[in-house]
Amino acid sequence: MKYLSILRLWARYNPGFVPAVKIYRKPELYKQSSEQLIYITRLQDEMTIYTSKQKPKVISESTIKPYAVIALQEVCGLIEWIPMTLTLRKIISADLAQNDTKLPRKPIQRGQQELYLKEYYIARNATKPTLHSKYYQLFGLSSSTWIQAKNNFISSTAHWNIFGFMIGLGDRHLDNILVDLRDGAIIHVDFDCILDKGFSLVIPELVPFRYTQNIQAMVSYHTPILFNKMIKLCNETVYTTVINSIKKKFSGRVNYSAVFTDLSDKMNPYKLANSINIVYKNVPWNYQDLSPKAQVELLLKAASDDLNLALMYAGWTSYV
Repeated sequence: MKYLSILRLWARYNPGFVPAVKIYRKPELYKQSSEQLIYITRLQDEMTIYTSKQKPKVISESTIKPYAVIALQEVCGLIEWIPMTLTLRKIISADLAQNDTKLPRKPIQRGQQELYLKEYYIARNATKPTLHSKYYQLFGLSSSTWIQAKNNFISSTAHWNIFGFMIGLGDRHLDNILVDLRDGAIIHVDFDCILDKGFSLVIPELVPFRYTQNIQAMVSYHTPILFNKMIKLCNETVYTTVINSIKKKFSGRVNYSAVFTDLSDKMNPYKLANSINIVYKNVPWNYQDLSPKAQVELLLKAASDDLNLALMYAGWTSYV
């Protein structure tokens, strides 16, 4: 199947239909809900099933790890604790302790870009990539375990970055990315900042996903190939999930809300399209006319751009 562009869950839909994941127009009204987590984890489950059927396998099953969410109320639920994991911050904490940066902590004023870019270069040059050596310390019991752990990191990074871009996932600081100590795969947590909410923050997020110097040193030349494979995998999985959910709903086999909700009787579809795309049009890396391969190159360029990283919130630690 050939795709003209990467599917964005909340911006591409048939007229009159929108994703069941709620879209709020005012950022202050947007709160993390158990419904949103369940929707995302359902897609992750479907992706795991879809991947296991691929021959040859596009990506290792061990690198796709959703966690369980049980909804009690709209804004209340139980979230699975993930054992045997460490955050990226914990793994490379020694590097962070040596850097007290002056990167943005308040709204950026006009003319401050060059100042922050200079501070970013100072912090980055003082912090060399060490994740590669940390992985060797954690998984270097034998050559086979080391190679497998690194491959799991590379595959899971490609998966999460593309999948995260599709759902507009932001806030990817070092505490929201876990490393599985059993096999080296990464697991993303905390899905409060989705649907491109990062653009509405006091200090807007200017990168589509985390692709800083430590990540780049780990994935190296594997990146373009794996990211293009993940576009195909994620697109096919999401399409399959949406279609199957609608079929089950219409046939009466399930009683939960369909992935897509018909709002044609509540709101003009064209007015709805404009409201959904209001931020979508301003995304610097979103060019729907590009091929998936070209869009991957654009995403990687935006994610590793020095000025974009320099203008990220200081707590995001873009220099690591």
